[in-house]
Amino acid sequence: MAAHGPDTPLSYHDAVKSSQANEWHIAMEEEFNLLTERGTWVLEDLPEGRKAIGCRWTYVIKMGPDGAILRYKARLVAQGFSQIPGIDFNNTFAPTIRLDTLRALLHLAAAHGWFCSQDDVTGAFLHSYITEVIYMRQPQGFDDGSGRVCRLVRSLYGLRQAARCWNKFLHRELTTIEYQQTYLDATVYVRKTANSDITILAIHVDNVLSFGNTSTGLKIARNQLHKTFAMKEEDPNWVMGFQLIENRAQRTIAMNHRQYIDTILRRFNMHECEPIDTPLDHTTVLSERDCPTTDDEKATMRNRPYRELVGSLIWLSVVSRPDISFAATHLSRFNSDPGEAHWQSAKRVLKYLKGTRNRCLTLGMNSGDPNEFIGYADSDWGRDINCRRSISGYVFLLGDSVFSWSSKQQPTVAASATEGEYMSGSHSTCPSSTSPPSRFP
Repeated sequence: MAAHGPDTPLSYHDAVKSSQANEWHIAMEEEFNLLTERGTWVLEDLPEGRKAIGCRWTYVIKMGPDGAILRYKARLVAQGFSQIPGIDFNNTFAPTIRLDTLRALLHLAAAHGWFCSQDDVTGAFLHSYITEVIYMRQPQGFDDGSGRVCRLVRSLYGLRQAARCWNKFLHRELTTIEYQQTYLDATVYVRKTANSDITILAIHVDNVLSFGNTSTGLKIARNQLHKTFAMKEEDPNWVMGFQLIENRAQRTIAMNHRQYIDTILRRFNMHECEPIDTPLDHTTVLSERDCPTTDDEKATMRNRPYRELVGSLIWLSVVSRPDISFAATHLSRFNSDPGEAHWQSAKRVLKYLKGTRNRCLTLGMNSGDPNEFIGYADSDWGRDINCRRSISGYVFLLGDSVFSWSSKQQPTVAASATEGEYMSGSHSTCPSSTSPPSRFP
């Protein structure tokens, strides 16, 4: 919710009773009309012995980098949790772009002066068909009163197999127009034409971020994509809830998360807090001893949105803020039973973000060779006073740009500082993080 605006309705009844009821009604009508135009379902009587799954409306307020509302969006989703494995669905796997891949592409594009654009596939999941017979109740607010149900023809958001159906369709269409899927990231496609125009597509569900070595070649590639899919052009400087600040003269691009930080500061009532210089207090050692022990302490912590706050910090730490990576992962270890000390430490991270909300992760040409690959790994020893396991950390750079990092507790106790360093090195080069993706049959 923090990424897409505050105070979004949680149900259909909340939407129609809210002060923005008219905006939400228009958004639902647009979605319903799109579903019917695509032939997403046909209305039929429910066969004897079959059950229809439910559906619900979800709502999002999409906001721009300056915090202004871009649009109200409603989406009808099937309640896929009631689907039966082996009957209503089989495989569900579908890849999304890895964030370190995205940062590496942004770095290389900026450093080499490539051109970048972004397009959004309208009703992406509706492009593909499903082979299973699934019945769904008619959506709230649009029931014709006939008692019939929707037999789904196309994939719909919320179905367990929906993402896989869309990704298989996307893969088939892109390979048809001569794009090649990369070996280490199944969401990146590359095409080189006879006149040496190179186009790279990075796919995040229904968002297509495209890079081209020439503006003409990129325009031709995008026109072809718009003919293949129903797409609309998006702001290339606003991607997945963060802002891209490009400086073509210096060949750099910066990832800025100020709007997201301002949103979570308001959400947790910390927008007027005093900034501090460090995310965690080095004199405070958090442990399970700080978990609540009395009924009063447990009752107090039940009213603290600790997990929500830590989840917001983790998202921020994995996208553009490696400086809070350790703090976010360390605080997440107490999600099951946080105490007041954990809560105060989590709020301290917000105070740190308040003072550094303009800080950006800058990618691109700084100095030296932008293609030079450098990695560092390190470990402490026995930091956790509960289990005495160490922390592994690594950071990888292309040129001077940080594009991949991690801070993670080691799986076993290291018998010495040297063993901890070896485990950290193993973690930084772990094959599981760079293994080839599963291929579709």
